[in-house]
Amino acid sequence: MEIFTETITEALINKMLDRSVLEHKLIANNVANVNTKNYVPLTTKNSETFEAILASFEEQAEEVRQSQLKSIVKDWDITAEIAAETNKDTVAIDDEMAKLSMNTLHYQALLRAKSELKDLMTVAVQGVK
Repeated sequence: MEIFTETITEALINKMLDRSVLEHKLIANNVANVNTKNYVPLTTKNSETFEAILASFEEQAEEVRQSQLKSIVKDWDITAEIAAETNKDTVAIDDEMAKLSMNTLHYQALLRAKSELKDLMTVAVQGVK
């Protein structure tokens, strides 16, 4: 018997954290190859899966949404979102540092959201004292 079932919100936050870690690795790889000739920088492209998740909130009833979201989040392969930056043929270190800063802030915001969600779940289970 499963004691704790991950909520859709927590699963989505975890996937976004994983995606942020992946983006961080890609940025690090780009920086490591700054002097490599013909190296094409890598990044994560806009997520079609995340767009589908957002669309499901706007289009469907709650009961349909819950089952679809569980499936979409579970099957989301973040590594499929890796893409070459087609408009670049070299690594611009300043751009990579800016992306690194933005990604770090994004990751920290997700960690805070996860922490606050845990606190909210704790209060819901234990009750307010």
